[in-house]
Amino acid sequence: MDIKRIEYFVCVAKLGSFSKAAQMLKLTQPAISRHIQALEQELRVRLLYRTTRGVMPTEAGEIVLTHGEVLLENAQRIRTALEGMGQMAEGEVAIGIPPTIAPALAPLTLDACKKAYPNIVLHVIEGFSVFLEQSLRLGKIDLAVLSLNAEFDDLQVTPLATDEMVLVGAANSMRGRREIALAEVSSLPLIVSRGFRPILDQCTRPHNIALNYVMELDSITLTKGMIMRGGRFSILPYVVVSDEAGAGLVDAVRIVDPVVTREIVLGVNPRRPKTTAIELVSKIVREQTKKLILTPTAEPAVRAAE
Repeated sequence: MDIKRIEYFVCVAKLGSFSKAAQMLKLTQPAISRHIQALEQELRVRLLYRTTRGVMPTEAGEIVLTHGEVLLENAQRIRTALEGMGQMAEGEVAIGIPPTIAPALAPLTLDACKKAYPNIVLHVIEGFSVFLEQSLRLGKIDLAVLSLNAEFDDLQVTPLATDEMVLVGAANSMRGRREIALAEVSSLPLIVSRGFRPILDQCTRPHNIALNYVMELDSITLTKGMIMRGGRFSILPYVVVSDEAGAGLVDAVRIVDPVVTREIVLGVNPRRPKTTAIELVSKIVREQTKKLILTPTAEPAVRAAE
């Protein structure tokens, strides 16, 4: 039974007029008439009859009017009870974030959550996507920010952003460069992260480009440290090195022909119950991701001191 049709009927029955009800409900008289006719057909009784002074409920209509008013009052109580639920939301939420984006995204998410929902306790777990996927499946975490390297058949994912990956080298190693073709990158000694290898392979394979991987590291901190020592380069998401690039500690140059990107998504386990707290944290993560600087500027690599 459509509660809206009950609402329209109650309004007409109490006012005794289709025209007055149409005015109050901001609908046309024919529309209200169709809804009440549909309700009568569903209940298989006549609910209204016309008089010289308007319309009045039939005996069946009186029954529907009495119970309908109670139904509408209860529906309003439900709405009222749930209206402030977001502000009173409480509970614990565990979210996994990869180290490539955690330093930028985690503080924003924690601050926004604390400000909007002080009764939600947010736990941030840093880890590579492959481990976060497993934790999500096992129910150890509620949400996970993931790199879309593969199909997550058993997980529900929501797109967050497209993150541009750049060529990163020691300070002054690419001085004045604005961009570099991917084919040209193949001549450079590269440090690669195992998590990014599938993304790079997807870009290089169609163009028959073979990158020169000389070292594989699964530590972003160590990778950046090795780059700063000079002699080696890496291809990393810009968000990973934006602070170092701005401070002149590394050079970060856009890769073109083709541009190298990764897709960032927010994953949940659809087999686990989704609480109000999880829904609210998910919304915050989506909002805060929009604030991240995921694409380098068009300016060439320069030193901050210049």
